[in-house]
Amino acid sequence: MKGLLADFEVFTLHDLGWLGLKNGELREEMHGQGFQFLVTADKNMPFQQNLEKLRFTLLLLDTPFLLWTYQEMFVPKLKEFLSNIPDPLPRIVHFSVEGLSKGGKKNTLLRMVDAEQILFL
Repeated sequence: MKGLLADFEVFTLHDLGWLGLKNGELREEMHGQGFQFLVTADKNMPFQQNLEKLRFTLLLLDTPFLLWTYQEMFVPKLKEFLSNIPDPLPRIVHFSVEGLSKGGKKNTLLRMVDAEQILFL
């Protein structure tokens, strides 16, 4: 995905030497380095974090499988979002692809986060 987002400054966990960090450790490292976004297909991540403590926005890919074939389909929407970042930033941006995404966690996310803190694309 990094290569397809070459117009933006993108780092992988591997690039940063952060492979193997637990979510809480990753959150702290990201805060310390001033990262603005985390792109993830881990749909459970919002439920494993205290969202009030996040100082970055979760870009959540609603993909049915963690396979590149599926993740690649989200790149156009990611590029569009990153080219037109809203102000203020939502806490979570939930990306879906018609016919691919299931949206099973949308209602739960809306119960966890105020509607203005989540953006569905």
